[in-house]
This record gives sequence, C-alpha cells and structure tokens, in this order.
Amino acid sequence: MDDHVLEAALTAILYFGTFLVVGYGGRWLIDRWMGTRGVHLTEVQDQMGENRRKQTGFLLGVWYRR
Repeated sequence: MDDHVLEAALTAILYFGTFLVVGYGGRWLIDRWMGTRGVHLTEVQDQMGENRRKQTGFLLGVWYRR
C-alpha cells in the first residue's frame, strides 16, 4: 500500500471514529441519566401532545417532517 493511502485511511478512521465514540458515549450517558430519573423519551413526546409543532429535518438530501 502507498504511504499516502495508509495515512488517509488512518486519518479517516481517527476522524470518523471520534465522532462515533462521542455520539455513542453521549447517548449512553443521556440514557443512563434518564433511566435514573425514571423518564423515557416516549413519555416526553407524549407530554408534548398531538398538536405540537411538526419538526422538519434534512436527511440524505430529502426534507421530511416528524
């Protein structure tokens, strides 16, 4: 393998791996925090009710509504 290709692969692994670790770690911490308080995300959404403002998002080039 060429040194430039190996360096690019290692940089990509470090860059994207960091985002994955931080994302999963944050999710784990939030789940744990909500679990100790006996709260679940569906309960929070239920409290907002059906008449809440619908959120729009952009995912993979497509606009969607939640």
